[in-house]
Amino acid sequence: MVRHVFQAVAVCLLSAGMCAQTSSPAIPPLASPRVRFEGITVLSLQEQKALVEEVLEQFSSETWQQAPESLAQTLQAAVLQAYQQKGYWKAQARAVWENSPSAELVVRAGVEGVSYMLKDVRWSGAILFPEDELRQQLAMQPGDVLQRSRILAGAAALQRFYDAHGYKNYAVMPELEFEEAPHNAILHIVVEKDGQLRFRNLAVLGLERPHAEKLERQWAQMRGQPYSPDKLRSFLQKVLHTRPGQDPLDYSASDVDLDAHSVDVRITFIPRASQAEVSAPKP
Repeated sequence: MVRHVFQAVAVCLLSAGMCAQTSSPAIPPLASPRVRFEGITVLSLQEQKALVEEVLEQFSSETWQQAPESLAQTLQAAVLQAYQQKGYWKAQARAVWENSPSAELVVRAGVEGVSYMLKDVRWSGAILFPEDELRQQLAMQPGDVLQRSRILAGAAALQRFYDAHGYKNYAVMPELEFEEAPHNAILHIVVEKDGQLRFRNLAVLGLERPHAEKLERQWAQMRGQPYSPDKLRSFLQKVLHTRPGQDPLDYSASDVDLDAHSVDVRITFIPRASQAEVSAPKP
């Protein structure tokens, strides 16, 4: 059996796939990039198209041409997460730029593997409540496909359960242990006191470097603090100057590293078309 630590990353589980190459060819002035999928059979053509559209919502034509490697990494992460949503936790995929016959982004599958089912849930450190009561919060049963979203939702529900009972210094962390035959996995739920997540790094996309550097300096006050969405929302509201009624979290993504108990935050200044504009930070 292989022990695999599940990382709830808005970007990807790097351990589950091959890293995107950082070198990229010169990109022609296109409104959107050419994207081609190779060897990816688990995701339908409609699902592939939807992934590309979802990722491109985070990038303007100017932004992805200035940082094409960032687009490749983001699309690669989205593909790996789509695999995980179908239970393919060991799938490998790589997104690379290729020059021939013209610059295009190619998403190429390595090994797609198999879809894993939940065999059992095991608990570590969960001594405050009966396991049956905790299982009700998790809402997963043996035989279920190990969908990424359900694991994240279950862990979040357990965290809210602990918080609601006053145990706010307890962290709920999921881990997966795979059995190669018959393609089952055990979901370990680890509950740790004082194991809360903490803010770590900040990445800024779509902003001129002087403004980005100012935001990174302001982030120093957040680094190392216990993570909470409200705390992140308050920080972003202050630095992004969003308009009233607009949620500044719409401009950010949080990447959770459960091994390090840390959260990396990525801010993009390319809002969805349905959202109001966000003003650039004041110099």
